[in-house]
Amino acid sequence: EVTVLVKGRDIYCRGLVRIWRDEIDINLAMVAAGHAIIYPSSRFEWMSEKISYMRAFHLARLQKLGVWKTSGILNPYHYRRHKKKH
Repeated sequence: EVTVLVKGRDIYCRGLVRIWRDEIDINLAMVAAGHAIIYPSSRFEWMSEKISYMRAFHLARLQKLGVWKTSGILNPYHYRRHKKKH
């Protein structure tokens, strides 16, 4: 069973959703595999949830998983901020 919870839209009008398949948090699995990035503005309902996501994000970077396999990858949030300044 797949459950989708729509949380709203971001500043680029993309849908912000949480997805679970059975008991598996697909969003967290994507972060842990290095296929999704946490933005500084990400909001979580529970502190334990935020800690799980941040831990998965940092471990994926340290283990060079997914997008982190390529050296010099810049978080899109930081890329956009840098681009605005120049």
